[in-house]
Amino acid sequence: MASFDEDLDRAIRQACLVLSVNGCKYKEYV
Repeated sequence: MASFDEDLDRAIRQACLVLSVNGCKYKEYV
């Protein structure tokens, strides 16, 4: 069973890819 944090992490990564932000600073969202 996926935890909320895992789902959130996946959602953020997905959004980052969808937005195609060059050099997306993923760590800022952690």
